[in-house]
Amino acid sequence: MKKLTKKNLQQLCETMVILSEVEQRNYVG
Repeated sequence: MKKLTKKNLQQLCETMVILSEVEQRNYVG
């Protein structure tokens, strides 16, 4: 596994937020 840095964690969180938003849109749509 890659070493997790603060920057990596921030990107990961942003990706998770985007994915959850897309999933919510799919459920609504």
